[in-house]
Amino acid sequence: MSVLQLPTPTAPVDASLVACVAGVDMGSHSAKVVLASVAAPRRVLAAARLVYDTPTAGDPIRQARFIGDWLRRCSSHPVRGVTCSLPQSLIDYEASPLDADAGPIGAVASDKLTELLGGEAARVTADHWITDASGGRRVLHLLWSSTDLACGVAREFDEHRMTCRRLVASPATLGLVAAGAGEGAHLVVDLGHSRATIALVDGGRVLFARPRVALDASAALDHLQQLAGLSRGSAETIATGQGGGVQSAGVSELVHEAFDQWLRGLHFELSRTLTYLDAAGLGAEPGSILLCGGGAAVRGVGDWTSSRLSLPVRACPPPASASWEAAEPYSPVFAAAAAIATAEEAP
Repeated sequence: MSVLQLPTPTAPVDASLVACVAGVDMGSHSAKVVLASVAAPRRVLAAARLVYDTPTAGDPIRQARFIGDWLRRCSSHPVRGVTCSLPQSLIDYEASPLDADAGPIGAVASDKLTELLGGEAARVTADHWITDASGGRRVLHLLWSSTDLACGVAREFDEHRMTCRRLVASPATLGLVAAGAGEGAHLVVDLGHSRATIALVDGGRVLFARPRVALDASAALDHLQQLAGLSRGSAETIATGQGGGVQSAGVSELVHEAFDQWLRGLHFELSRTLTYLDAAGLGAEPGSILLCGGGAAVRGVGDWTSSRLSLPVRACPPPASASWEAAEPYSPVFAAAAAIATAEEAP
């Protein structure tokens, strides 16, 4: 199949044409799309992973056009609106202490952005939030991206007659991902194609984040391809079907070898983060580690990591606010797209 050919939808044709909203996790290598019904009770109706060709992977405007075209041509449900999570490679994040006598938060956030970017601050779209830390301290969190890029992505969906209702971004997206994991703080880890984002989340709010952590799952798959002489698709099937964790029964030596460096890198970054959080005094301690993204689908990664850390490690559960009725089985690959789709209220 040509890489330019749109994949077929993963949900069967629905004669009732249930109206839905789309949650889109754009990603750097592929888009994850989840359609959730507008009316209560909320249902996840379809899910798909759309792999970009090489030119599209490097251009978020083309990515939005590709996704909009798929939704228009292949979805069996009318899409009332789209909420889109931008790739972490296109987002910048900064957290800094907030003075006790700080003025209005909006003005403080604007001033901080100008301090960081200078004249370029006028060319970005930004969001901010405040969290409390121990000792009465407060922390200002800032996220920003190019206004031209954000408007261009929204415009592509609008041109497909699908209103882009909201743009969200990692690490803030991970606050939504943790919503179905139960009470208490969680360390949420989004294992992407070549980078990871690690965030401490409590009550849906990100208290601490490390974006763009170098963890290259793609390199591990490349290694597996070379070792076994497999196609890319076959390598992914083996990695997710047989597992990359050394504690998993029946895992081939090839998969062990291919994913060993990636697993050790993940363990190092999680240990490093937990050590920092122990001393940071953020007012919350994680009770578990939740994995999402493509790397979380490597079977055995949770058991392997949990056996080496003091916390349980598991894949992000499906959203608690909707039943999963898509033909495509739930996977942590869809965690972000499902979270933003089911968090949306009716248009």
